[in-house]
Amino acid sequence: MTLRIFSGAMLAAVTLGGCASFVELKPAAQSVQVGSTDTVGSCTLRGSVHVKVLDKLGPVSRDEGKMIIELNTLARNAAVDLQGDTVLADGPIKAGERDYKVYRCK
Repeated sequence: MTLRIFSGAMLAAVTLGGCASFVELKPAAQSVQVGSTDTVGSCTLRGSVHVKVLDKLGPVSRDEGKMIIELNTLARNAAVDLQGDTVLADGPIKAGERDYKVYRCK
């Protein structure tokens, strides 16, 4: 019976974790865009940021698409401090971490 309760609780945690985003976009970052190499050619590099989210909930790996959304949100939030308006991923996700370059394009 304990195993069933634990399994149910784990399933509930995974289900809830899959529905909700753990990261909120700050109001000041709403105008910051996620760019591509094609869109930042005429922009000014403002700096870089390193962001991190959970890549696992217990033994269960998180969905990569959701991690990308959260990492992009964190990078957009951080871009405000560098007076940037565009972020560009600078490499792959490694253990829930990713680097971004921050640009000023407008």
